[in-house]
Amino acid sequence: PALFFSIPTLLVVDGAMRITVGRTLIGSTRAVPNNFMLVVCCVCTQYSYCVSTNPGHKQGLSAFVGNGSRYCSALDEPRQLPVAILGTFAVLAVWSAIFNRVFRHGILLISPIRRVERKQKADDPPPSAGLGLVDPAGTAKEEAMKRLVEEPEKMSAWYSTNLVHTMGFMFVQFKIFLGRFDVRTMRAALAGVHKVEQAVPTRPFEGRSELWFDFVADTGDGFNSTYSIARSLAQPQLNVKVPSQVFGRLHQKVSSLWSKASGRFDGPRRSQSSSCFAQVAEDDGDSSPALKRQSSGSFSPAASDSMGVAAEKNFGLPRGDLLLHGGDLAYPHPSLDVYESRLIRPYDAALAAPQGADSVEVASKSDAASSKLAAKSSAPLCWMIPGNHDWFDGLETFLHTICGRHWFGGWHLPQTNLYWALELPHRWFVLGFDLGLNDDLD
Repeated sequence: PALFFSIPTLLVVDGAMRITVGRTLIGSTRAVPNNFMLVVCCVCTQYSYCVSTNPGHKQGLSAFVGNGSRYCSALDEPRQLPVAILGTFAVLAVWSAIFNRVFRHGILLISPIRRVERKQKADDPPPSAGLGLVDPAGTAKEEAMKRLVEEPEKMSAWYSTNLVHTMGFMFVQFKIFLGRFDVRTMRAALAGVHKVEQAVPTRPFEGRSELWFDFVADTGDGFNSTYSIARSLAQPQLNVKVPSQVFGRLHQKVSSLWSKASGRFDGPRRSQSSSCFAQVAEDDGDSSPALKRQSSGSFSPAASDSMGVAAEKNFGLPRGDLLLHGGDLAYPHPSLDVYESRLIRPYDAALAAPQGADSVEVASKSDAASSKLAAKSSAPLCWMIPGNHDWFDGLETFLHTICGRHWFGGWHLPQTNLYWALELPHRWFVLGFDLGLNDDLD
């Protein structure tokens, strides 16, 4: 009876919510079984409690009436059972509101009603809501950015029954598919033994004397947190204020470490004059310097304190020419929709690709036009390694989105493999290891 009567009751409550608050209980394929089975389980639990605690259970639930338990009797009466189900809905709604306040996600999966979009005409440009589709007019991207602001993604619901879907997805992937297949083995086999054994580090910054880089990891959760970090990474310069005494000690420490480390280099050495710390002299009563970037790429002091005595020193940290991502691109599990809404669009909103770039193209990166455009526009580069959450689908989404695409917002993606080695100026190296799910290297 609980299964039978919960269906129309759920539809009635859903219709009332659509009219009154503009929300729905069946907004997604995951919400329907979640909310339905939650109500059914709660009603069955109440039924079991009534049977086990009332002495009249052997004669049937109708005996509960004589013992003063009218609610238990309603659970066995077809005409009164919908009332009990509505009461269960009300209690679950209250608990869901409390959980939503505390954990930012309720027990019931409730979502806003989606707006009905007009049908696409024959002369309209094709949509690009999904990855890998073309949108030459940019109209679909504009609509996607508008929805990004109007309906921003919330933080992942780690304390919701929604997590059951992710755990089931992980179990199937780990025990059935990933336990018998490793995509790295296939890619190495397709590349060929000679290409693998003769691989050399990539040298994207050859000839550079100075390199600034940024590091980020564990992105793609809620929109606010993802966009805040992306916007900071996209800034041409981040201004930092440091007390003069601390700055002086920091300057001496960095200069000492650099002089010790520079003796290890056999190749060309970077002069200390190119360092932002070395550009700022000790404070001897002069005005407080602020570092400004010159056309040569180095930094020099500029007077910023008209009082003559500075309590703080200002210097700017430039945007990195290289962005390193440490894994776990989006949560809770990888898919094209999750990557698009929780990762790609926030970073594209923070730093758009240069004019003429195809941000959704998926094609070979050998001698690609995107590399020439990135060099012409001085776009920063980006390399990533997959984390454990990126492995949940066997790296299918990572390979398509990162190894297959050319742009990550305004950052160019020359990366073609899951793991890599970069040679930086002055014989420094960055090794990007893919540890898989069991800390094993290919």
